[in-house]
Amino acid sequence: MLTPKTDVRTYAGFRLITILCLIILYAPLVVVTISSFNASKSITIWEGISFRWYVDVFTGPESEKFKTAALNSFSIAIIAATVSTAIATSAATAMVRGGRFKLRTVSFGLISLPLMVPEIVTAVATLIFFNAIGFTRGYLTILVAHIAFCIPFAYLPISARMQGIEDSFEQAAMDLYATKAQAFRRILMPLMMPGIISGFLLAFIVVT
Repeated sequence: MLTPKTDVRTYAGFRLITILCLIILYAPLVVVTISSFNASKSITIWEGISFRWYVDVFTGPESEKFKTAALNSFSIAIIAATVSTAIATSAATAMVRGGRFKLRTVSFGLISLPLMVPEIVTAVATLIFFNAIGFTRGYLTILVAHIAFCIPFAYLPISARMQGIEDSFEQAAMDLYATKAQAFRRILMPLMMPGIISGFLLAFIVVT
Protein backbone atom coordinates (compact mmCIF):
# COMPACT_ATOMS: atom_id res chain seq x y z
CA MET A 1 0.00 0.00 0.00
CA LEU A 2 1.28 3.43 -0.93
CA THR A 3 1.50 5.93 1.90
CA PRO A 4 -0.17 9.24 1.00
CA LYS A 5 2.20 12.17 0.85
CA THR A 6 1.96 14.65 3.68
CA ASP A 7 1.76 18.32 2.83
CA VAL A 8 4.03 20.12 5.29
CA ARG A 9 1.99 23.28 4.79
CA THR A 10 -0.80 21.70 6.83
CA TYR A 11 1.30 21.60 10.00
CA ALA A 12 0.46 24.17 12.65
CA GLY A 13 2.82 27.12 12.65
CA PHE A 14 4.25 26.40 9.20
CA ARG A 15 3.32 29.82 7.82
CA LEU A 16 4.73 31.65 10.86
CA ILE A 17 8.01 29.73 10.76
CA THR A 18 8.34 30.33 7.02
CA ILE A 19 7.83 34.07 7.41
CA LEU A 20 10.29 34.17 10.33
CA CYS A 21 12.96 32.33 8.30
CA LEU A 22 12.49 34.70 5.36
CA ILE A 23 12.84 37.72 7.65
CA ILE A 24 16.01 36.35 9.25
CA LEU A 25 17.53 35.56 5.85
CA TYR A 26 16.63 38.71 3.94
CA ALA A 27 16.30 41.46 6.57
CA PRO A 28 20.10 42.02 6.73
CA LEU A 29 20.22 42.34 2.93
CA VAL A 30 17.44 44.92 3.00
CA VAL A 31 19.22 46.91 5.73
CA VAL A 32 22.51 46.89 3.79
CA THR A 33 20.74 47.96 0.59
CA ILE A 34 19.02 50.87 2.32
CA SER A 35 22.25 51.89 4.06
CA SER A 36 24.04 52.03 0.70
CA PHE A 37 21.92 55.09 -0.17
CA ASN A 38 22.81 56.89 3.06
CA ALA A 39 24.65 60.16 2.46
CA SER A 40 26.48 59.82 5.77
CA LYS A 41 29.79 58.02 6.17
CA SER A 42 28.39 56.36 9.30
CA ILE A 43 25.83 53.58 8.95
CA THR A 44 24.28 54.57 12.29
CA ILE A 45 23.54 58.16 11.24
CA TRP A 46 21.03 58.86 8.47
CA GLU A 47 21.68 62.07 6.51
CA GLY A 48 19.37 61.55 3.56
CA ILE A 49 19.32 59.64 0.31
CA SER A 50 22.37 59.93 -1.90
CA PHE A 51 24.01 58.02 -4.78
CA ARG A 52 27.49 59.29 -3.85
CA TRP A 53 28.83 55.85 -2.91
CA TYR A 54 27.72 54.31 -6.21
CA VAL A 55 29.27 57.23 -8.09
CA ASP A 56 32.52 56.78 -6.16
CA VAL A 57 32.66 53.10 -7.05
CA PHE A 58 32.50 53.78 -10.80
CA THR A 59 34.09 57.22 -11.15
CA GLY A 60 35.83 57.97 -7.86
CA PRO A 61 39.60 58.19 -7.30
CA GLU A 62 39.75 54.53 -6.26
CA SER A 63 37.33 53.24 -8.90
CA GLU A 64 40.09 51.25 -10.65
CA LYS A 65 40.78 49.36 -7.44
CA PHE A 66 37.09 48.49 -7.10
CA LYS A 67 36.94 47.33 -10.73
CA THR A 68 40.03 45.17 -10.30
CA ALA A 69 38.69 43.68 -7.08
CA ALA A 70 35.32 42.94 -8.69
CA LEU A 71 36.98 41.33 -11.71
CA ASN A 72 39.23 39.21 -9.52
CA SER A 73 36.32 38.13 -7.35
CA PHE A 74 34.22 37.16 -10.36
CA SER A 75 37.01 35.26 -12.09
CA ILE A 76 37.92 33.41 -8.88
CA ALA A 77 34.28 32.51 -8.33
CA ILE A 78 33.88 31.11 -11.85
CA ILE A 79 37.15 29.16 -11.86
CA ALA A 80 36.78 27.87 -8.29
CA ALA A 81 33.18 26.78 -8.85
CA THR A 82 34.09 25.03 -12.12
CA VAL A 83 37.13 23.19 -10.75
CA SER A 84 35.49 22.25 -7.45
CA THR A 85 32.42 20.95 -9.30
CA ALA A 86 34.62 18.79 -11.54
CA ILE A 87 36.48 17.40 -8.51
CA ALA A 88 33.22 16.88 -6.61
CA THR A 89 31.72 15.01 -9.58
CA SER A 90 34.71 12.68 -9.69
CA ALA A 91 34.59 12.20 -5.92
CA ALA A 92 30.85 11.49 -5.95
CA THR A 93 31.32 8.95 -8.75
CA ALA A 94 34.01 7.17 -6.76
CA MET A 95 32.09 7.27 -3.48
CA VAL A 96 28.68 6.27 -4.84
CA ARG A 97 29.55 4.11 -7.84
CA GLY A 98 32.97 2.86 -6.72
CA GLY A 99 31.67 0.26 -4.28
CA ARG A 100 33.38 -0.53 -1.01
CA PHE A 101 37.05 0.32 -0.79
CA LYS A 102 39.61 0.99 1.91
CA LEU A 103 39.57 4.41 3.54
CA ARG A 104 36.12 5.14 2.10
CA THR A 105 34.92 6.54 5.43
CA VAL A 106 38.10 8.56 5.84
CA SER A 107 37.71 9.97 2.33
CA PHE A 108 34.15 11.04 3.04
CA GLY A 109 35.31 12.66 6.28
CA LEU A 110 38.00 14.64 4.44
CA ILE A 111 35.50 15.81 1.85
CA SER A 112 33.05 16.93 4.55
CA LEU A 113 35.71 18.49 6.81
CA PRO A 114 35.34 22.10 5.55
CA LEU A 115 31.63 21.95 6.42
CA MET A 116 32.32 21.01 10.04
CA VAL A 117 35.29 23.28 10.69
CA PRO A 118 34.60 27.03 11.17
CA GLU A 119 35.60 29.12 8.17
CA ILE A 120 38.08 31.23 10.14
CA VAL A 121 39.90 28.08 11.27
CA THR A 122 40.11 26.83 7.69
CA ALA A 123 41.38 30.23 6.52
CA VAL A 124 44.09 30.43 9.19
CA ALA A 125 45.16 26.82 8.63
CA THR A 126 45.39 27.43 4.88
CA LEU A 127 47.47 30.57 5.43
CA ILE A 128 49.84 28.70 7.75
CA PHE A 129 50.15 25.89 5.20
CA PHE A 130 50.97 28.29 2.35
CA ASN A 131 53.59 30.03 4.50
CA ALA A 132 55.10 26.68 5.52
CA ILE A 133 55.62 25.54 1.92
CA GLY A 134 56.76 28.98 0.76
CA PHE A 135 53.78 29.55 -1.53
CA THR A 136 53.68 33.24 -2.43
CA ARG A 137 50.38 34.75 -1.38
CA GLY A 138 48.31 36.27 -4.16
CA TYR A 139 45.65 35.45 -6.73
CA LEU A 140 46.68 31.80 -7.05
CA THR A 141 46.64 31.10 -3.31
CA ILE A 142 43.16 32.63 -3.00
CA LEU A 143 41.96 30.49 -5.92
CA VAL A 144 43.39 27.25 -4.48
CA ALA A 145 41.92 27.98 -1.06
CA HIS A 146 38.47 28.64 -2.49
CA ILE A 147 38.58 25.49 -4.62
CA ALA A 148 39.38 23.39 -1.56
CA PHE A 149 36.67 25.11 0.46
CA CYS A 150 33.98 24.73 -2.22
CA ILE A 151 34.45 21.02 -2.95
CA PRO A 152 32.09 19.75 -0.19
CA PHE A 153 29.41 22.28 -1.12
CA ALA A 154 29.45 21.02 -4.70
CA TYR A 155 29.78 17.39 -3.60
CA LEU A 156 26.59 17.21 -1.53
CA PRO A 157 23.97 17.90 -4.27
CA ILE A 158 25.92 15.87 -6.84
CA SER A 159 26.21 12.90 -4.49
CA ALA A 160 22.55 13.14 -3.52
CA ARG A 161 21.51 13.18 -7.15
CA MET A 162 23.72 10.22 -8.02
CA GLN A 163 22.35 8.18 -5.12
CA GLY A 164 18.87 8.64 -6.57
CA ILE A 165 19.90 7.16 -9.94
CA GLU A 166 19.58 3.39 -10.26
CA ASP A 167 22.68 1.65 -11.55
CA SER A 168 20.44 -0.44 -13.82
CA PHE A 169 20.63 2.39 -16.40
CA GLU A 170 24.38 1.95 -16.75
CA GLN A 171 24.11 -1.83 -16.71
CA ALA A 172 21.56 -1.72 -19.50
CA ALA A 173 23.85 0.52 -21.54
CA MET A 174 26.80 -1.84 -21.06
CA ASP A 175 24.57 -4.80 -21.97
CA LEU A 176 24.12 -3.00 -25.30
CA TYR A 177 27.93 -2.98 -25.74
CA ALA A 178 28.59 0.49 -24.38
CA THR A 179 31.86 0.96 -22.54
CA LYS A 180 31.93 2.27 -18.99
CA ALA A 181 33.08 5.65 -20.28
CA GLN A 182 30.24 5.77 -22.83
CA ALA A 183 27.68 4.72 -20.21
CA PHE A 184 28.93 7.43 -17.89
CA ARG A 185 29.03 10.13 -20.57
CA ARG A 186 25.76 9.34 -22.34
CA ILE A 187 23.61 7.89 -19.54
CA LEU A 188 24.82 8.85 -16.08
CA MET A 189 26.08 12.36 -16.84
CA PRO A 190 22.79 13.68 -18.33
CA LEU A 191 20.88 12.23 -15.37
CA MET A 192 23.34 13.86 -12.96
CA MET A 193 23.17 17.26 -14.65
CA PRO A 194 20.61 18.80 -12.22
CA GLY A 195 22.88 17.90 -9.31
CA ILE A 196 25.98 19.14 -11.12
CA ILE A 197 24.33 22.47 -11.93
CA SER A 198 23.11 22.79 -8.33
CA GLY A 199 26.60 22.03 -7.03
CA PHE A 200 28.16 24.60 -9.35
CA LEU A 201 25.69 27.31 -8.35
CA LEU A 202 26.09 26.51 -4.65
CA ALA A 203 29.89 26.67 -4.94
CA PHE A 204 29.65 29.93 -6.90
CA ILE A 205 27.41 31.48 -4.24
CA VAL A 206 29.73 30.35 -1.44
CA VAL A 207 32.72 31.99 -3.15
CA THR A 208 30.95 35.24 -3.92
